[in-house]
Amino acid sequence: MTPIKKINQLIDSHPGSFEECAGCRICEQIQSISQQWSDDIESKNSIRTILAKGKEMTKSEIIHLIESGVTRREIQKASKMEAGMFAELMRSWGLNRNKRREA
Repeated sequence: MTPIKKINQLIDSHPGSFEECAGCRICEQIQSISQQWSDDIESKNSIRTILAKGKEMTKSEIIHLIESGVTRREIQKASKMEAGMFAELMRSWGLNRNKRREA
């Protein structure tokens, strides 16, 4: 269920007025879902911003993208690097395909 649908469902199940509510379980759930949704939007915007940097992405930004679930293919395309060159860069940084980071 999408966050907005879940929030709407909780609002519909809320007894009485929100203005008179002292912070019931339903209000807490709505707040929690809203915060998670906001955090997800901020994270997605951050990812788009980093990818838009293209060739100017830093190592730490690329690590952040990988840890955020962005595929290496997406990063490689955004950086406009040839696949072999990108793979070599990842190896030189210790970011092998099956490992996020080598010690």
